[in-house]
Amino acid sequence: MAIFRLYDCDIGVKYNGVDYAFDHVNEVTIEDPERNRLTRGANAKDNLGLAYKDGLKDPKRITVPVMNMSAAIKAVFEQAFKTQARLDFYCIARSDGSSKWGKNCVLSNNPQQLTLDETSESLAVSIEFETFELVENHKS
Repeated sequence: MAIFRLYDCDIGVKYNGVDYAFDHVNEVTIEDPERNRLTRGANAKDNLGLAYKDGLKDPKRITVPVMNMSAAIKAVFEQAFKTQARLDFYCIARSDGSSKWGKNCVLSNNPQQLTLDETSESLAVSIEFETFELVENHKS
């Protein structure tokens, strides 16, 4: 399995046939609620337990703070949020083409600047996606 390195990745969104590449991203956070769990009866006679899946009905979340986002691109994402439009998030390694894709995402909140201060964090607009289709492809 290839390890993704942020400095080696092209990150962006495809929406309505247009590619919106992000030049300045400090991190990408992915939360996957799907878990394998164990349970057993209260009488505890079985130490093996019963396996089951949890979190299948909850979407995966992708959070991307984008620095120095233009007002025009922010307006595009605000419109996508209002209309609950579908977008594809991507993170592609330039070295070998390995990729992570969030297909058919919706924006879970209106893109906004979350920090107002004199640090570099104040330059970021947080974009949060939700999807049930997170695909990872490794080339090496």
